[in-house]
Amino acid sequence: MAGGGHKKRDRKSIVLKLDIDNECDMADMIRNGIVLSLLDGKMFNVKNIDMKISPSGKGLHVEIEIEPLAKLDEKDVIILQLLLGSDRTREFFNWIRIRGGLKKWNILFDQKTSH
Repeated sequence: MAGGGHKKRDRKSIVLKLDIDNECDMADMIRNGIVLSLLDGKMFNVKNIDMKISPSGKGLHVEIEIEPLAKLDEKDVIILQLLLGSDRTREFFNWIRIRGGLKKWNILFDQKTSH
C-alpha cells in the first residue's frame, strides 16, 4: 500500500503526511487548502485531517487520510504531499527511501533529534 504509514487504517485509504514549516505564509496555507479542495472528489475523498505542532516547534505536522478514486503509487503520494505544501527536502528523502526499497518511507518524526 502506498503511504508508508505506521497506523492501521482502512485498506483503501492512504495517509498523506505533510511537514509544513513556519516559512509557509498564510497565502501558501490558503493555496494548499484550495489545491486540497480541487482534488477532493476528483482524485480522492478526504476522510480525516489531523494537525499537530511539529517537535521542533517551527511548524506543523499534518496527516490527511484519503480514499483514492484512482490508483496512486508512492511517487503519486510524494507529488500530492509536495502540492499540499510539505517540505521539499523531506519529500526528496522520501523519494530516496522509495528508490532504496524501504517499506516505511513516509516518515514524520515525533521527536527532534540531534546528530
